[in-house]
Amino acid sequence: MSKETTETLELDVQKTKKTDLLLIDPRNIVIEKDFNVREEYGDIAGLAKSIAKNGQLEAIVVSKIRGTDQYLLADGHRRLRAINKAIEDGAEIQFVKAIVTDGNPIHRLLTMVITGVDKKPLTNLEEGEAYKRLKEQGMGAKEIAEQVGKSYVHVYAMMKLA
Repeated sequence: MSKETTETLELDVQKTKKTDLLLIDPRNIVIEKDFNVREEYGDIAGLAKSIAKNGQLEAIVVSKIRGTDQYLLADGHRRLRAINKAIEDGAEIQFVKAIVTDGNPIHRLLTMVITGVDKKPLTNLEEGEAYKRLKEQGMGAKEIAEQVGKSYVHVYAMMKLA
């Protein structure tokens, strides 16, 4: 590599930044009853085996429960089920990787819908249920569409379906 190329590359390098990634004892993660819109979790046993062998590759999203060492799950219900299954099957998993978000119910629902897109997709019914819950929290279909990057027509149709 020439000196000129090396100097140019050095100018483009960004500094490393810290994140809010936590390592949480899985027993300190609380799953709110009826919060998750997902009804179909897919192959939990297969995912549990993968996590036992390769580790948890992607963090879950949680919010801190004030005054406790516990965290409320916002996104990653399927992964957490698989982690707990792996532990049940004998894997030694002491901590779960987690990213912290605020505990606002609207933000938690939006996190579940937005981040769920690149994972095992929500069914249309599950997606519609999430939109209905956001509407119950005071958001309109247009605002929901803007927040999740979908069209108003899509959001409205999913809410009607649910």
